[in-house]
Order: sequence, then structure tokens, then C-alpha cells
Amino acid sequence: MFNCAKQVNVLGTNYNIIITNEEKLPRLNDETAGLCYVNTKQIAINNYENDAIDKSEEKDICIQKQKVLRHEIVHAYSEESGISNFNEIDNDFIVDWIAKQAPKMLISFLECGALSEDVIGKITKIINHQYDDNFTFIENN
Repeated sequence: MFNCAKQVNVLGTNYNIIITNEEKLPRLNDETAGLCYVNTKQIAINNYENDAIDKSEEKDICIQKQKVLRHEIVHAYSEESGISNFNEIDNDFIVDWIAKQAPKMLISFLECGALSEDVIGKITKIINHQYDDNFTFIENN
């Protein structure tokens, strides 16, 4: 089962995260699994509610939703940092690359001591308070 926070802070701006479906948000479809609305500060993720999903596919769908969430968060960072005005094709390519590489980059940063004590402290606090013993995200709000 996919759980995520209902809100994420992006460079001081809160974006609400909504998990919804194509029926409620027609722009979500087979080709668009997530959207970042910079004007309303919302990130929408398709919950694939109308798709027939068996138990064996549930983990894959969860992993896909995590990838989409990362991708849309990167779009939000792009907007809030003022670099979203690039060509849409180039921007989406860069956003997708960052979203795919960010987990590996975070591990590399942690393994080689490239993060400050403050950042490590924040990561530790988040893990301790928002993840269970199996490292599954706990919805807390």
C-alpha cells in the first residue's frame, strides 16, 4: 500500500499532495501519472483506482507512485527556485533524471560524508518519526 505525506515543504513553500484518480482529475491518464500545479501549490498522483491490480502488482505500483512523487517534487523545486522557465522538453528530461537519480545520490552523499550534521540530523529525525521498523512510511497527518 502506498502512503505518503499530505504536504511537502519545497524551499519554504508548502505543496499539498493529493492521491486521486482519472475520474476526479481527467488530466491523469496512462501517459500522465502525476501533475505539479505550481499556481495552487498542489501535487497530484494517480492512485490507479480504476485499474484492475492484483496483489503481485501492488509493490510495483507503489514503487511507480514513489517515482512519480519524486518527479513531481522535482518540478516543484524547479518552480520555486526559478528555473522552470526552460524549454518544456529539456525541463522534463532534467526533472526525470533528477527524480530517478536522487535516491542513489542521497545514498552516495550519506556513504561518503557529503552531508552536514544538520542535514543528517533532519534525515534521522524523519526516519525515526515517519517510518516504521520495516522502513515503511507512516502517514502522520
